[in-house]
Amino acid sequence: MGEMGLRGRTVRFQLTAPGVGCAVDVRLDDRGDRWLAVADYDGRQEVALAATARAALTSSLAPLGRDAVIALLANPALFEVSCAVHKLVAAR
Repeated sequence: MGEMGLRGRTVRFQLTAPGVGCAVDVRLDDRGDRWLAVADYDGRQEVALAATARAALTSSLAPLGRDAVIALLANPALFEVSCAVHKLVAAR
């Protein structure tokens, strides 16, 4: 995973995983009672809205297929993202 950025109510990061043929640029926006995930990969943009950041992220990655989603979500670098999301939720 590349650099993670936290700006305002938004977390930006990049996900990669072995066996996944692309890097995914992700933006998670805290919308108060919902999370908006925007995933950019392979020249396309997938948008998802869900009650949690994890659910929104998972939904935005779904078009990549089950195995790719599992590999990307298993990236240990997501711990840093989880900490940033936790800070945003705690600051509400």
